[in-house]
Amino acid sequence: MSHRTHPSARVLGSLAVACAAALPGTALASFSLTSLGPESSGGTATAYGTSANGSVHAGWSTGPSGVRATRWSIGSAAAFLNPTNSYAFAVSGDGQSMVGYQGGSAPRAFRWTASGTSEELSLLSGGLGAAATNINSDGTVIVGHGLRSDGQNRAIRWVGDAALDIGLLSGSSGASQAWDVSADGSVVVGFSSTTSASQRAFRWTAAGGMVDLGSLGETSQARGVSDDGSTVVGFSTLASGAWRGFRWTAGAGMEDLGSLGGDTTIARSTNRDGSIVVGTSRLASGVDRAFIWSQPTGMVELSALLAANGVDLSGWTLQSALSISADGSTIVGSGLFNGQSRGFAAVIPAPGVLPLVAAAALLRRRRR
Repeated sequence: MSHRTHPSARVLGSLAVACAAALPGTALASFSLTSLGPESSGGTATAYGTSANGSVHAGWSTGPSGVRATRWSIGSAAAFLNPTNSYAFAVSGDGQSMVGYQGGSAPRAFRWTASGTSEELSLLSGGLGAAATNINSDGTVIVGHGLRSDGQNRAIRWVGDAALDIGLLSGSSGASQAWDVSADGSVVVGFSSTTSASQRAFRWTAAGGMVDLGSLGETSQARGVSDDGSTVVGFSTLASGAWRGFRWTAGAGMEDLGSLGGDTTIARSTNRDGSIVVGTSRLASGVDRAFIWSQPTGMVELSALLAANGVDLSGWTLQSALSISADGSTIVGSGLFNGQSRGFAAVIPAPGVLPLVAAAALLRRRRR
């Protein structure tokens, strides 16, 4: 799509250039927004994952044959993959593999390669179905969840062709799901039922097993983890019952990321070092919008940041930010373009530039 420069971009651009100049060896990237479209006009699309450098995106779209896992990559045509009724949730850091599942009454977990070939992943012993939700940097470890023969859902870690049930939080007899994995595959995060029947975010390692990360009130779910496994993001209920995004570290525990004015925030993904978080937050008006968060800036509406830095958002509503690249340069998600459901890829400058440009964008909005 074309990008017209807003008048405010002159001031904000100067701030970004000044900040980039303070980062030795850093070239200033341009803010941009790219539509990730469906297989055919009138269809829908969602981008759910992106590679470490933001060059390859995974998701799904609808077309004449139904829903198909979709691969978007810079400089190449979108690839609409088989089997039909399939969904891709993540792409490996190196961009070579995508994972997801084929839907139906007995879902099956899949891996797709860059060439478009597909491979069905193994089930738990006697299992009834499975879904893959994420993959590590080099594609050697995959996580997700699967139905056991007794109908209970369990978090799974696949290495090679082996599916490992990584269990439940201590004392629970319910269900668990895994949603992200560290770059080397050693740390898995997700959520598990507890003895009180509520759900709790967990962090799993082979040495320590599944550890309860607590909550901001009662229920919590982990959805993303930094490359080294030290920072976990997700969402939790407050004592009031409202949902809030969180960022967890061993030193600080679980921190409330706030909101854009409404009662619900869902944190979905974090970058390589855990310094940037993206997700969805509700405005006071009751509508959901994609957000980007960092400690210096707090929570910022993604569309406000892009518009204030020269990106033409005509026709766009950015509803959900679902993944951020490890290098922090690219955010993918879902929204509406002229009323039609579309995936998007938003490019922001080097992470070191974000505090100044975000603060300037907010200041500009407040002065209007």
